[in-house]
Amino acid sequence: MNVKIRQAPKANILHLGDPRLRQIAKPVQDLSDEATINQARLLYRSLQNFRKQYGFGRATAAPQISIPRRMCWLKTPPSGPE
Repeated sequence: MNVKIRQAPKANILHLGDPRLRQIAKPVQDLSDEATINQARLLYRSLQNFRKQYGFGRATAAPQISIPRRMCWLKTPPSGPE
C-alpha cells in the first residue's frame, strides 16, 4: 500500500503508567479506510516529531498516541547496494 504522507497534527506520546496504554487495541480491518490512513499519518508525524525533538526513535505504536488500534510505524534505515 502506498500512503502519501501529508501534513498531519502531532500527537502527544503517552508515558509509562498511563492507563490508556493498558487498553486492548483493536485490529485494523481495512488498510484503505480513510480513518486508518489518517491514523497512519498521525503515527508517522508523531515519530518524526519525536525524532526531531530528541534525536532518536525507531518506532511508535498507535496506543502510544491514544489510538487503540493494532498498528505501528517503524523507521528503518534505507536499503540499497552495500
